[in-house]
Parts: sequence; C-alpha cells; structure tokens
Amino acid sequence: MHNFPRPTQERLYAQRSPVDETCPECGSSTAVAEYRVLGEGGWWDVTKCQDCLYTVTKTRTPRLGSFTPVVPARTAAGVGQRGSEHDVRS
Repeated sequence: MHNFPRPTQERLYAQRSPVDETCPECGSSTAVAEYRVLGEGGWWDVTKCQDCLYTVTKTRTPRLGSFTPVVPARTAAGVGQRGSEHDVRS
C-alpha cells in the first residue's frame, strides 16, 4: 500500500506560461498563457486568454501524458498477437 503525504497547499494550480500573442476576442496582449487542462475527452494543451477565457489554441496531448510504455520487441514484430500465425493462445 502506498503512503503519500497530505499536500501542504490549500489549492493546487496549473503552471501557466505567458505567450507573446494578442487575444483575438478581447484584444488583450498581456493575458494570454499556455497550460495543460483536463476536459471532456482527456488532457489538452491550451493557449487561453486569462481575461476573457477565450481559447486561442487547443491540442490533444498523448493519452498517457508523459508516460511512454515500453513495447516488447516480439509484440512489435507481430509475435503473440491474436490472429497472427504465431499466436499460441488460439
């Protein structure tokens, strides 16, 4: 069983990086930032105006975030997959 310490902060915030862009909706040139959000459909990298919350860009992130699973070489070659001639489970 894992034992994680309780966070000391009352609230957690996404780190937002300022972007040198102007909001096409409200014209603000100092309030545009990029950061990652969780919405319907998964995680997204967004560029949003912090004044009017207009979404300038929205790009889907990898399904598992920064985690990259290691694929065994035999699976990549087709060995052990259902329906292949090398499938020992059928």
